[in-house]
Amino acid sequence: FDVLEIDAAVCGEPEALSSMKFIVNATRKENELAGKVLLAAAAGGRVQIVKEFLKQWQGIPGFCEFINNLKVVWNASSGGHAKIVELLLGVEKVDANVSLDMNRSTALSQACANGHLKVVNILLGAPGIDVNREKTDGRSPLWQACDAGHIEVVIRLLDVPGIDVNRPQITTQASPLWMACQYGYFEVVEQLLLVKGINVNRPTDKGITPFSVACSNGHVKVMERLLSIKSVDVHRTSKSGS
Repeated sequence: FDVLEIDAAVCGEPEALSSMKFIVNATRKENELAGKVLLAAAAGGRVQIVKEFLKQWQGIPGFCEFINNLKVVWNASSGGHAKIVELLLGVEKVDANVSLDMNRSTALSQACANGHLKVVNILLGAPGIDVNREKTDGRSPLWQACDAGHIEVVIRLLDVPGIDVNRPQITTQASPLWMACQYGYFEVVEQLLLVKGINVNRPTDKGITPFSVACSNGHVKVMERLLSIKSVDVHRTSKSGS
């Protein structure tokens, strides 16, 4: 590759495809350069570049490890590039659960946080996908979708067998329901309350319940919905007594 070819590839210029030659017996430096092209193309949504790359390299020993080590699926998922995610997961042994080393954020986690429903659907169909895999701070894919108010993603996740609706964030112990109540995401709250086993009274580390935080932030519709549940505790106070 030369610099102009890489720039053309990253910009998604079709004429670059015919001139780019992916090397089978590449040196480490050449592989690193090729990795930069693939990563940039995946993150930028350049479908044709990724297709060409897979066409040239698929079947070469170590190719799936190459993709996994570069976190290509994560980058494509983060950007919401569903077609590219689908293409990458079509490569044998590519790991849909691969995560960033720094915080264990997975492709599914990132797609849920950013509200990319099409990507979420594709990832949930991947063999061995872990729907509850959390980041180092305990934030699960569902937690992040609730935190951002992505109702369609929340509905899709709640349809997955084995989804943990009560898993809290580690530091604050805030649950997905608590986060939705804090921001007044009524539709998200409504969907969570329909799930069997939802803990409507789970407090944070400071003793603040979902109902309490909804009251504090003036989310009347959420308050009224919670009050319709017989088991909701309206008398519990925080550890500070508020």
